Amino acid sequence: MAHAGYVRRPPLKIYTAGPLGFSQAGSAFHNDVIIPQLIRLGHEPLDPWRLTDRARIDAVLALPYGETRREAWRKLNVEIGANNRAALDRCDLVFAVLDGTDVDSGTAAEIGYAFAKAKKIVGYRGDFRLSADNEGQRSSQRLPTLRLRWAENFSLPGQRKRVLDKKQHHCETARALKKTEETMNIDRRQLALPALAIGLLGAELLGAELLSVAPAFAASADEEAVAKNVEAFRVAQVAADAKALDALCAVELSYSHSDARVEDKATFIANATNGKSKVLSLAYKDPKINVVGSAAIVRFHWMGESEAVADGKKSVTNLHILMNWQKQGADWKLLSRASTKL
Repeated sequence: MAHAGYVRRPPLKIYTAGPLGFSQAGSAFHNDVIIPQLIRLGHEPLDPWRLTDRARIDAVLALPYGETRREAWRKLNVEIGANNRAALDRCDLVFAVLDGTDVDSGTAAEIGYAFAKAKKIVGYRGDFRLSADNEGQRSSQRLPTLRLRWAENFSLPGQRKRVLDKKQHHCETARALKKTEETMNIDRRQLALPALAIGLLGAELLGAELLSVAPAFAASADEEAVAKNVEAFRVAQVAADAKALDALCAVELSYSHSDARVEDKATFIANATNGKSKVLSLAYKDPKINVVGSAAIVRFHWMGESEAVADGKKSVTNLHILMNWQKQGADWKLLSRASTKL
């Protein structure tokens, strides 16, 4: 199940770093998914693909190949860089697309600049390919334990800097003091994994998820756990799995239907698994999860179709669902559920 969009803070100015605009497919995903999601959540995207007047770019592209065109690009590149840097300076957060076997060099540079400016950074990766040289290297699955070390590869002038020591088997780091010059010298391959690490670090510091466009997007541990249980609950409803429903529901469960029936845990499970009907399809659309201490508020759009076993009659349900989950010990349990017909 895709993780929901959560907004816990005032609207943010979000710089969208990434190489998606270089291809038609990438542009479609960027323009039709990422940007609309940020706007829907009430945030203000700072889109580098739109910061510079497109007409000026098209005018340079229309020039014939030669010195005139090269000189026009040199001048325009400076302007594009200045526009992007200004947007990075005023943003609250960077949303960085990290797809590719190596992180895009321009995206990596923006991550490094944003990190030096103490900006929060959220990394998104929807690419199933390796982001390291081989499967034996530390990958994104190990990043949470190493993120601070890797993040320190980005240093401001005069700061203590960690340097990757690739001679060691586990690619551990050695401490070194190094005075940097006016700019940071960062090798693109060295930057790939630190960029992923900073993305995770930024998401953790943010304390709230911004949107979900793929399962790779980071969520807090509690939000991940609630999302996992919500999906498990949906699957259990489809399968009429009494054992799974019992494990997911609190003893104190209050389960309210759209026709005003209210069931306790035993009654709900008995009715949900009595075999009188079977679920043909069930989707939890547009879920939103908000964790507050030991409570989690979950809302979504229920779209289901079921069939009565006795006469084969089919029925469609279209509901708005409100769930309340409670953390009991280490587990999240469904405490209450209410529904409204749409």
